[in-house]
Amino acid sequence: MRNPRPRLALTLLAIMGLASLSGPGPVRGQDDPAAMLQGDWAVAAKYGRGDGEAVFRADKTYVLTEIHPDGTAVTHKGEYRIDPSVDPCAIDLCVGKFSNAGSEWVTTFGILRFLSDDEAEIHFDPSGTRPASFDGASAENTHKLRRKS
Repeated sequence: MRNPRPRLALTLLAIMGLASLSGPGPVRGQDDPAAMLQGDWAVAAKYGRGDGEAVFRADKTYVLTEIHPDGTAVTHKGEYRIDPSVDPCAIDLCVGKFSNAGSEWVTTFGILRFLSDDEAEIHFDPSGTRPASFDGASAENTHKLRRKS
């Protein structure tokens, strides 16, 4: 009868070698943009049209406030969805709830990218279609976000 220990030891070494080739685990937010987006953000001014702030919560709700140059504050509250399976990452911002009748009329379909852990951009098209890329994105159709400390 053969001793199974050498074969078992070789099998374990092979498994450990394959595991080490896969590299380290994901960096925070790298594979989970929804987790990285959570928190309080400052929204940069858009060519003199004002500035504001945004809060993205873990329960998939958001509050986006834009302050216009005349001091008028416009606040949008609702739900957001992120689809990281597409490139660039898709983000939908609905004023209210996605489950409400007619929500497609109050939903902005955009794309999201992170420039760093503390900087992000959401690009949208006012025509209501989702942009295909950030190429040619105009300042008035892009929310530039910087994480608040």
